[in-house]
Amino acid sequence: MLVFIDESGDTGISSKYFVVAGVVVRRENDILEKHRRAVNEAKVGAFHFKNDSGVIRNVFISWINKMDLKAVIYVIEKAGYVDRCRVIEKLVKVIEPKEKLILVIDSFINNKRLEATLRDKLEAKLAEYLYVPVCVKFLKNTPGLQVSDYFASASFQYYERRDESYFLLLKPKIVKTVEERENEITRNDMEK
Repeated sequence: MLVFIDESGDTGISSKYFVVAGVVVRRENDILEKHRRAVNEAKVGAFHFKNDSGVIRNVFISWINKMDLKAVIYVIEKAGYVDRCRVIEKLVKVIEPKEKLILVIDSFINNKRLEATLRDKLEAKLAEYLYVPVCVKFLKNTPGLQVSDYFASASFQYYERRDESYFLLLKPKIVKTVEERENEITRNDMEK
């Protein structure tokens, strides 16, 4: 099982919500082919929700809706800091993988040693309850991550700003949304 994970919002106090999107891909080749077509149609090198115009967003979303995938969204209304690792763990629990799990996470860390520590921590924590092999990779800007960026960003826009315009366009692909409104997840950026 291949899952692309991206986030939107801030782990600190500058946003009220923190959103993590997991895009479960059945056939990666389908994503690659449709992404290539979307890039050609939009005449862009890559998609990034925050930087794309409304026209570009609509082009990519129309292609996303043709892709063989499903999305799971984990939303936290937070009062303080959030631990990314624990949120990703919770998202994976919701996905309930039954076979080898490959997590491709948007690389938000510029420190390779810290990234390796987080990868090892995630793999160990997930192995405690999944009973399937787990492989965590940190990558940048792959087609699958561009898709998960759109789900995370559109969902964040919906929760943080009450702007549902793009969220509603992606909603047919969202199979589950989990909303958490508590401050039990505290900042733990790798200290433990």
